[in-house]
Amino acid sequence: PVTVTATAGATVAAVLASAYVPGPSFRNRLRNADFTVNQRAVSGTVTLAAGAYGHDGFKAGASGATYTFARSAGVTTLTISAGTLVQVIEGSLYMTEGGTYTASWLGSAQARLNGGAYAASPIVATGLAADANLTVEWGTGTLALPQVETGNRRTVFERRDDELRRCQRYFQKSYDPGAVPGSAPGNGNATVNLGAPNSSAVGDLLLPVMMRATPTLIVYDGAGTPNRVSYYDGTWKGGGGLTVAAPRPQRIFIQTNIVGSGQINFDYVVSSEL
Repeated sequence: PVTVTATAGATVAAVLASAYVPGPSFRNRLRNADFTVNQRAVSGTVTLAAGAYGHDGFKAGASGATYTFARSAGVTTLTISAGTLVQVIEGSLYMTEGGTYTASWLGSAQARLNGGAYAASPIVATGLAADANLTVEWGTGTLALPQVETGNRRTVFERRDDELRRCQRYFQKSYDPGAVPGSAPGNGNATVNLGAPNSSAVGDLLLPVMMRATPTLIVYDGAGTPNRVSYYDGTWKGGGGLTVAAPRPQRIFIQTNIVGSGQINFDYVVSSEL
């Protein structure tokens, strides 16, 4: 048995963490389990339609979701007040062993795996198929430090320094970190200079992380208008049309032919979420 001696003022998270037995690194099969990556820049009371994403990796279930979040002592806690939050773990990348896995978390929310019965933490699932996606869904209540790992026991929560890169396999944006995609004014972090006015502008941009699959692409001008670019013809204007917008897992390709323009400027989001 493990005996835990808590000092005065110790947090629940600290006491529980000290009781767990550490395992090898890269144990947690969930991405962004500490909720530090928030590329969509959600804030306040987050209200999501079914299938829409809030914090990276976490989307609303079939009935949508409403939640708030707060960070204290290095731990972000979500409070789900309506609906459910779901993460689909990519089986071919993170669930290659199959067999027995343990899902654990702190908080009052109950969860279910692959549509089974809801239960409190921890949940031990057996007989999972190798390379198959695993869907974890949390109901109303509080949620912090979720973890899914191999074996039949939970271990100390794993913190990693590469969560943004992991999340960018599924979703990327050119906007500044705190900017909401499609907001105005845009950041204009993608620019193409034309060789001469009236010539065709071609942008072939390498993505920082190769995506899971060919993504969907939305390009925004500075006013936040989708599938339009800003352009310079003596003054900056918005609403420039695209003749080609072709995403690939590792790059995006766009082309415009705007009369009188010498430069185009835009932002983009790409998504290959599960």
